Amino acid sequence: GDPIDGSPFDNVSAAVDASNDDYTVVVGPGEFVEEPDSSDVVISITSENLTITAADGAEPTIRNNEEAGDNAPVIKSTEPETAIEEVTVISDDRVEGRNLGPAVSLTGKNSRISDSTLTSVVRNGNPNGVIGPDGTVNGSTIDNGSLNHAEGDAVVVRNNNFTGIQLDPEAFWT
Repeated sequence: GDPIDGSPFDNVSAAVDASNDDYTVVVGPGEFVEEPDSSDVVISITSENLTITAADGAEPTIRNNEEAGDNAPVIKSTEPETAIEEVTVISDDRVEGRNLGPAVSLTGKNSRISDSTLTSVVRNGNPNGVIGPDGTVNGSTIDNGSLNHAEGDAVVVRNNNFTGIQLDPEAFWT
């Protein structure tokens, strides 16, 4: 679609906040240290069928800052058909004793994570990625955490690289 008024934005959360249903947020190269919103979530997606993807050749990293709330994900959506593509998302516990949440939590139906890296620097047992009913995780690296799915229908998990994580087969293949 057409560019949003105010673009390009200085951070990913501002672009997501300005988006509507069926938008794509294209993220350029660099590291984006995002501040949490009023609910302590770093990036809260409230539009259906929103995609966050990297610009051609860009390798963006999106991470929380030390202000993120306890157990708050870096990117959260309960909307259907949310997509995270070709980006690195890091949940980084920079303040000792904090329990930060997963890198990504997409619990809306038919959401997907593809060709991305989700990294959890925390050691608190929280899931690194959460995917909703009929979701897909494909061609991604899930590092140092765990991958869970929300209640509901099947989740497709294929062609991924899992390192230093917990993956409960019963959670996906029952």
